[in-house]
Amino acid sequence: MEIQIILYSPEDNDSAVILCYYNQAWYHSILLREFIKKPKKLTLRKMFGVYFHNLRGHGGLMLRIISGLVANMEKQERFFNTTKRITKRTTNYHLGHIIPNLLILLQGKEELGEEGDNTSNQQQAISSLAAALNAPSNTQISFTMIKKYSRNWQGHLQHIADYLVNGEGVWWRKHQSAVEFHNIDHHPSAKEAKPQLHHFPSSTLIEEERNLKVHAMEEMH
Repeated sequence: MEIQIILYSPEDNDSAVILCYYNQAWYHSILLREFIKKPKKLTLRKMFGVYFHNLRGHGGLMLRIISGLVANMEKQERFFNTTKRITKRTTNYHLGHIIPNLLILLQGKEELGEEGDNTSNQQQAISSLAAALNAPSNTQISFTMIKKYSRNWQGHLQHIADYLVNGEGVWWRKHQSAVEFHNIDHHPSAKEAKPQLHHFPSSTLIEEERNLKVHAMEEMH
């Protein structure tokens, strides 16, 4: 749920929110591997395919330069699917027929309310579900899970390397049995140490990934 809330939020360049997304996306991916080893309705390829990879591998980078809501293309995808369906059912793919048919049928659907914008409804549904949950708390990852998925954990730390360079006590701290990230409570204020965030188009995903590699090298040395 926290992942959905962040991806549909208009907020951008919030270090705590970005760290929360990274942690929740990693934790979600590990829980899927832990409890859904053989999905019944989906193949493994679909379960852990492009969408899973994008959420886990690229979602955090995207949030560093643009909000999830701005990047949401669901409305455009629905419009494309509608135009494709109309073209397939009502034309013979003759160039002179496609555009007039599209304009007439799309206008009719809009007047009948069949092609309304569902974005606000989706946001309301997510907000209602979120309100029914307990208040979010800082992400804690047990040492047992870290040891079991040590390779995945190393990759996760590389994705959040710029949160680690300030040392323990700023964005994270160790407990007896877990690592706690300050992505909800006790995170640094705007005047304290924070990762250097950028805005699109002053930065790109490639540049953000390059910066993370630099911070990862700093951590190693």
